Amino acid sequence: MTLTYANPTNPTHPTNQRAADSAATTQRQDAQTEPRLRRLGRQTFMFGSVAHVVVGLLHTYVQLTDMAAPTIRGELEAIGGVANVDASAWELWQGLGLLMGFFMIALGLSNLAGMKGRIDDYPAAGVCAVNIVMFIAIFTIGLVYLGPMQLLGGPLGITMFGIPLVASLRK
Repeated sequence: MTLTYANPTNPTHPTNQRAADSAATTQRQDAQTEPRLRRLGRQTFMFGSVAHVVVGLLHTYVQLTDMAAPTIRGELEAIGGVANVDASAWELWQGLGLLMGFFMIALGLSNLAGMKGRIDDYPAAGVCAVNIVMFIAIFTIGLVYLGPMQLLGGPLGITMFGIPLVASLRK
């Protein structure tokens, strides 16, 4: 059995040639994967950002229609004032609900505006991380206080902003 060692002075030596071929194959694969990963990251980021706007619009609409029904208003006004706030429980409920909708719309629009003109670039890792932290909070609050919708939206949002975060960190 003959052992073959790399010969640093001879680039055509079989061992050196195999290493060069392997490195070239890896570079080709990375060159093909990178644009797909960038495109997937941008698409999921855009989808997540548009979802912020849609959820914010729906939240605002429901808050102004279904949640403003006389029966709900009557039940909340019956509670009276809330903890040294110069507002009834219904006014506080409406105010916080509308703020939630408006903030979701603003977050989605600011995400989208941040990507304007960055056609071939990744979404900013910091922006993705902030969105992920927000969705972790939404999931946790949903688990503790609210209900199943936040338990679905949290992991979905984490995924939508986690993919571009991973993609941007790999560049």
